[in-house]
Amino acid sequence: MVQYSDLKLLSIWTSPARSELAQLIYETVTKDDNSTVYYIDATNRFPLKEFQQITSPNDKEIYDRIRIITCLDLAELAITVNKVVQVLNMDKIHRQQRQNDKDENPAEILLVLQGLELMFRNTQLNCSPNESHLALRDLLLRLRTIANNTASDNLKLRTMLTFPREELLKFVNRSTNDNKRLKTSSINGNTLGEYVAKYYADIVI
Repeated sequence: MVQYSDLKLLSIWTSPARSELAQLIYETVTKDDNSTVYYIDATNRFPLKEFQQITSPNDKEIYDRIRIITCLDLAELAITVNKVVQVLNMDKIHRQQRQNDKDENPAEILLVLQGLELMFRNTQLNCSPNESHLALRDLLLRLRTIANNTASDNLKLRTMLTFPREELLKFVNRSTNDNKRLKTSSINGNTLGEYVAKYYADIVI
């Protein structure tokens, strides 16, 4: 079972079961009052049924710690990421105001990103390949930068991207020759999952 402590700055989870995803979200938001989950998806696939099986629908405090957001393309995702940054900055200010409370636990933030391949595909409908790749690169680098910057602010941000298994077959099973090819190739010729796993992710689960 994947836990928050297993995640790096940018992690990829291959075809997680809905029940396992619900369990990770549940354990994150119930760890302490400072935990928050941002569930960003292109197709509204939050595992609500599975989540309700392990918690009470009437437990308002737990549900208040989960933000479910739909993004259809990379432009909408960029706006959402900026909003998350604003929230983190406000939280940083509040924590500085409470700096005398040395026993306060670090805030653990989990950003779950599902359907990135769909967002990228939708972006390509309106943008050139170069523009789409640039938008993707900027977003992934920004997520890593945010996570690095929050490390010193008594905040802990982890981003987890999920991809269907077929997006990562070549990455998981590639041979030595495949590995050499991926080092020198662009996103063209590779699935989006392989590209992200090779150049941006810290770990593939």
